[in-house]
Amino acid sequence: MATIGAIVADACLDGILVGIIVGLGFYNLALFIFVREHGYLYFALYSLCAGLYILSVGERLGCLLWPSYPRWDSLFSWLLVLATVTLFARFTQQFLGTAENLPWGHRWLQVMMVLLCAGPLIGAPFIGLELRRAGFVWNTVISLTVFVSAIIMAVICLLRGFRPARAYLAGNSFFCAGVCLYGFGILGLVPWHPWLRNTAVIGIVFQVMFFSLGIADRMARLRRRLAEEEIERIRFQQELVAANNRELAERVEAQTAELRREKEETERLLYNILPRAVATELRTTGRNTPRRHEEVSVLFADLVDFTVTVGTIPPRKLVDELNAIFSAFDDIVARHGLEKIKTIGDAYFAVAGLPEPLPRHAVACVRCALEMTAFIEERNRHSALKWPMRIGIHSGGVVAGVVGKSKFTYDIWGDAVNIAARIESAAEPGRVNLSAYTYDLVRHDFDCQYRGKIEIKGKGRIDMYHVLGPARKSAVAQF
Repeated sequence: MATIGAIVADACLDGILVGIIVGLGFYNLALFIFVREHGYLYFALYSLCAGLYILSVGERLGCLLWPSYPRWDSLFSWLLVLATVTLFARFTQQFLGTAENLPWGHRWLQVMMVLLCAGPLIGAPFIGLELRRAGFVWNTVISLTVFVSAIIMAVICLLRGFRPARAYLAGNSFFCAGVCLYGFGILGLVPWHPWLRNTAVIGIVFQVMFFSLGIADRMARLRRRLAEEEIERIRFQQELVAANNRELAERVEAQTAELRREKEETERLLYNILPRAVATELRTTGRNTPRRHEEVSVLFADLVDFTVTVGTIPPRKLVDELNAIFSAFDDIVARHGLEKIKTIGDAYFAVAGLPEPLPRHAVACVRCALEMTAFIEERNRHSALKWPMRIGIHSGGVVAGVVGKSKFTYDIWGDAVNIAARIESAAEPGRVNLSAYTYDLVRHDFDCQYRGKIEIKGKGRIDMYHVLGPARKSAVAQF
């Protein structure tokens, strides 16, 4: 009864221990399915093979699988030793990262796995060789070498700061202690006792448990590292987005500033071409409504004998001369509140009193004409080229507006324009010529000389006056 009770107790202990090992194996196999970490797979297969090896050593695996063939347990033991130690070596390589951290250790374990295959070839019962004990000794020595090598590599990794190696080292220490006692008993180095077999099994249980803790710690560290990397990646992306946003904002700001400058330049050019009120109307409505202006004074200035002089100077010099003269006229016209209409060859065309009304338009126009004449006289005194000029002014009503769809031109039309041009043609060089109507508007501000009735094309004979200068208090117009 005692013998039967011992057998039952031994079987129950094996069942409990194997159940723990296989349960941990299936647990890690399930983890591998979810997380796809090969360390879980190697450890799961190692645990399952270790549990089956315990059953085969106890001659229970063959009874479960093939009761009619008792030699199956011996064959299973050989194969399971090969599989268990090989999987242990692969798990060690994966867990400790020997390929990157310990290249020499990684190669050493590869060699041990190859040498381990010689054991079944030497001592497996189905080969027929009578070297069973030699094969078993070979397997035992290689397996112990693998386990001791794994402990050494774990110590090195622990010293290098790999903290999960602590659990691995603890589990392997228990296992090696149990297996060494068991192996020493098999080899006859220590007296054999049945409990020696249990030390190996208990060592495997502790090894599997500590390995599970080590894997859990390793995965926790891996998750923390991945979380830190994810946080760092998110931070980097945020900084990158912020940098891109800043760059985009700077580019938008630069483009906005460039557009603003272009707009200002366009407006400046537009205001140079058109009166400000007309340009504003065109920008806001896209069109300009022609308007009638009843009280304006029209000024024409013309360079005398221009056609004759053109043939004597190079074109570039001619353009430079005209640019210098007309640029000065632009400044003078702006100072007196006139609106430049255009230049026609050597003729300069301006008007006072539009687009905004100017109460003393005729006075402003004559003052502008006198300053233009003074500028030309001063320039002629210091220039090799002499440009005599005559100016004609007439007051009346005109129609003003923008014509065309491209290259907008602001122009004025009316009888006053034609008369002003004829008045200019009838003026003497260096003089400002007025119509009678304009004279009547400025006679209290300027001294004038009556020229009599002069024939002009299309209008017959009309009264004209030359401006002498600003009026003196006691002066009257000379007839």
